[in-house]
Amino acid sequence: MSKNPSLRWLFVHLPIDPDSSDLPNVKALPHFASSMLVAAGGIAGSLARAWIGTMLPHQNPSWPWSTLTVNTAGSGLLAFMLITMIERFPRARIPLPLIGTGLIGGFTTFSTFAVDFVQMSHGGHLLLGAGYVITTLFATALAAFFGLTFARAIHRLADREGFLRRVHHAMHRDSELSSG
Repeated sequence: MSKNPSLRWLFVHLPIDPDSSDLPNVKALPHFASSMLVAAGGIAGSLARAWIGTMLPHQNPSWPWSTLTVNTAGSGLLAFMLITMIERFPRARIPLPLIGTGLIGGFTTFSTFAVDFVQMSHGGHLLLGAGYVITTLFATALAAFFGLTFARAIHRLADREGFLRRVHHAMHRDSELSSG
């Protein structure tokens, strides 16, 4: 385990899959209901992405600002939403497929990102395309980190005693593991 307490607090009790909850009396959504929530969110997210695409149009080989914007914003929003739902509303099942998979999944776009890169590289702008890929990877990772950090900070402020108790427990467990 990491011995860096400044980063450790971000990942205290972070589950791998929020839908595989061990919470008692929490049922998964029926597949049909979950599918309808994903579809409704996906429609709204795709329309928002299309609107941003019209507001920030680009012609190759120019920089695809609209794709970079939606993917960066989506990464930050998804990290923020997942932590908020897991920490503050662990029993809620509707927001995850509606907002996470549907809205943000429909809003972000890996396929357009890939097409932008291919068009840049086939148009003789391989360095511009490589810069776009590196910028996108860095920006989306940074946005996810800030979304995670911001959500954790809000949760820490909302439940300061519980949060400090979990951090103390995690730090104590790490010290036992490293000394034993």
